Amino acid sequence: MSNCRPLNVACTVLRWGLVVGFWAGVATLHGAEVGEVKRELAAGNYPLVLEQTQAGLRESPGNSDWQALRVEVLLATGLVKE
Repeated sequence: MSNCRPLNVACTVLRWGLVVGFWAGVATLHGAEVGEVKRELAAGNYPLVLEQTQAGLRESPGNSDWQALRVEVLLATGLVKE
């Protein structure tokens, strides 16, 4: 990108694409879907699932899908007994 001149349209588009792509990735991480997090639970990625369920409940406190998933991960990790 050091060969790009400030008015070069292709370079400008590339730069904006990188910026938008970065922020889209950040938004996806923080706004994960319940289905994506369920797949992570099935894969045994418990720390990520704990983090994502907590974030999901912060964003949507009454969402029963996030609540059920949170219970599943707490039971799976032994942090809460049945």
